[in-house]
Amino acid sequence: MQVRCGVRLPPLKARMLDMIRDVTRGRGGIARETLAWVFFSGVRKRDAENRVKSHVWQINELLEETEYKIINRNGTYRLIKRGHI
Repeated sequence: MQVRCGVRLPPLKARMLDMIRDVTRGRGGIARETLAWVFFSGVRKRDAENRVKSHVWQINELLEETEYKIINRNGTYRLIKRGHI
C-alpha cells in the first residue's frame, strides 16, 4: 500500500492517482481513453475504460474524508480540492 493525499492506496490506484494529479497540473486533466491505454493495454477499449471508471470511483471512495476528489468532465479526469472547481 502507498499513501497518497493522506489515504492508503494499492499500487495500481496510487499510480493512477499520480498520473491524474500530474497531468491535472500540466494540462488540466487526462482523458479516460489515455488512462485505459496506459493501465490496461491489451484489454478491449470499452472494458479498459470501464475499469478506469471503476478504479476512479474506488479512489474517490477512499478520498471521501480528505480535501481531494477526482472529477470527470466529458471523459477527462482532474484531481481537485473540494470546493475548488
